[in-house]
Amino acid sequence: MLIHYEDVSFLKISRDTFFDYYICILINYCILESLSERNSVVVE
Repeated sequence: MLIHYEDVSFLKISRDTFFDYYICILINYCILESLSERNSVVVE
């Protein structure tokens, strides 16, 4: 029972962590895209 509970809590933590990680990746991707566009505009 205890092991089962730990597995469930671990899955929940993993899911929440994955969601936070996914959001961070999206934000970083948007920031990098805007920065790269700005840099290319400056270079050109």
